[in-house]
Amino acid sequence: MRGYNPFNKWKLGWKPLDAAPRNPGGGNLTPANHKQPGAEFRPYSKPSHAPAQVGSPSASMRVAKGEPVALPSNLYTPPSGESFQLSRTFTVPAFTHVPMAILTYDTPQQVMAQLLDYEIETDGPGLTLFTPTVNGVRVYPQHGSPSAGFVLAYPTSGNPSGAQLPLKPGDRFQWFVQNFDVVPHDVTVRSSGFLISNQPYEDTRFGG
Repeated sequence: MRGYNPFNKWKLGWKPLDAAPRNPGGGNLTPANHKQPGAEFRPYSKPSHAPAQVGSPSASMRVAKGEPVALPSNLYTPPSGESFQLSRTFTVPAFTHVPMAILTYDTPQQVMAQLLDYEIETDGPGLTLFTPTVNGVRVYPQHGSPSAGFVLAYPTSGNPSGAQLPLKPGDRFQWFVQNFDVVPHDVTVRSSGFLISNQPYEDTRFGG
């Protein structure tokens, strides 16, 4: 009696591949480049959507010629300008009720200055007051707390969208500070912008 061989049924059902297998839905399961009996073998070819080779760009890959962009000179340093930054850190004594000038800048002759932004810092918020002036007159009059007369008493900054300040030749720009606390406080003021010479001046400043 021959022993039972589980592969016998498989051998009975095996037959050589003579045609491309088909699935129940009718689709061809044989790879597209499989060589069928009597069929010509076609090697893989690059699809039409493949990118063009380097050195021979297609029309769809051409880059349009750019146009020069001119940035507004009241927001950015122009090519003919020179940027500058003013800054000072100072310890303001207690009971400094009279405004104390801690930073002074005199615009050079034959030069226009354009301030773009500022920043103030203090370790005594609410008790140290900052006042920016030009020629002794308050500038940035609408910066600060409206409920307290627009005083600058807290760490803050003026960004380029609202801190532009033109300075004519010979103008004096200053930061004043007061300390109403019983202890000294450290403060820092910064202002930055650009200088440009031999340019017509248009007075667009509020205050000063």
